[in-house]
Amino acid sequence: MRSPAVAGLFYPSTKKECVEFIDSAGVEEKACSSVVISPHAGWIFSGKTSIHSIQALKNSGASRFLLIGPSHYFSEGAFLSGQDWKTPFGVARKDESLLKELGFEVSDYFHAKEHSIEVQIPFLQYFFKKFTFAALLLGDQSWSSCRQIASLIPDDVTLIASSDFTHYEPEAIAREKDLKALKFVNNLEAEKFNRHVENNNLSICGYGAVTIAVEIAKIRSKKPKLLDFSNSGETGRGVVNYVSFAFV
Repeated sequence: MRSPAVAGLFYPSTKKECVEFIDSAGVEEKACSSVVISPHAGWIFSGKTSIHSIQALKNSGASRFLLIGPSHYFSEGAFLSGQDWKTPFGVARKDESLLKELGFEVSDYFHAKEHSIEVQIPFLQYFFKKFTFAALLLGDQSWSSCRQIASLIPDDVTLIASSDFTHYEPEAIAREKDLKALKFVNNLEAEKFNRHVENNNLSICGYGAVTIAVEIAKIRSKKPKLLDFSNSGETGRGVVNYVSFAFV
């Protein structure tokens, strides 16, 4: 059983507080999707934007989820979690069959401290009474790695790609950079998006997860829809941008 690593830090430590946060956000449903991009900062900063993404999944009939996030601690490989995950809502169950279908190395060592996937799980538990999931953590976010992963994702799996966008830039500059990068998302150009981020040394931390989501959307003939674009507010170091995208 994986215990919460960032409950009480990135999001509330009790179910009551989590529910109050989600209820008070007042997010209206804007899409029905099976592929979304969702940010992963502290809920106080990006939680409302994340709700736009996860809420877009609730009428899709989804019951099997793949959550893909970047590692903030290592830069090689791709690792699945082999455990159920505990949050303030209770236990979220791993999808044994999906773990086998994906076939990547299972190592909960790499998942133990990481927040990029954990912060999404309570939202899923709020909107879905019953589901199973697999958590895939990316160290290698290159195009070749992302293309391989995308080719292995079953058609009946709902995908959540976890990523924040530009980090610690003045608001106008951050927005300009992200809107330029998002043109590739809008055009379903996964490889061009991936290479644009790498060639320009952009600080989109989960760009590999976004790349995979865009590739899956193209495979499934989905169209992109921007649900929300927000930022952290000025921190002295600049803003961090958060984007909610659904592919419908």
